Amino acid sequence: MRELKRLEDRCEIILLHFNVDVIDSGTFPLANYPIPGGLSFEQAMAALEDFLMREQLYAVFVTGANPLNDPDGKWWRSW
Repeated sequence: MRELKRLEDRCEIILLHFNVDVIDSGTFPLANYPIPGGLSFEQAMAALEDFLMREQLYAVFVTGANPLNDPDGKWWRSW
């Protein structure tokens, strides 16, 4: 996480835009524009957690989730 440390050293606040499209659509179907071969759900949550632990984090925007891609609600409930 060298890049995150560099960001912390240069910025007073961090605004995080987290788009769920980065998660492998084969295992996480919520993406608005599904793309296979992305991060695993666990990898994405670990990266998100790294940001959530930062004192400079001011806001998190989660985008790209499409509830129509999860008709039974399985993934919405897991968040």
